[in-house]
Amino acid sequence: MSGTIIQDSVFQLMLTFPNVVVTGHQGYFTDTALSHIAHTTLENLHHHNHKKPSNRMLTHNH
Repeated sequence: MSGTIIQDSVFQLMLTFPNVVVTGHQGYFTDTALSHIAHTTLENLHHHNHKKPSNRMLTHNH
């Protein structure tokens, strides 16, 4: 993506200010975050396979 020009006028404007620094966010790529993601995924699969309710269930209300 570093070779891609972002077509967002607000983002482009922000880049013109000397006090704006753009950094990549990789907070999801820590050992702790990956462990939590794996644990949550396995827990969700367990609930689904055993037909147990989950507090993370997405529902659509009409």
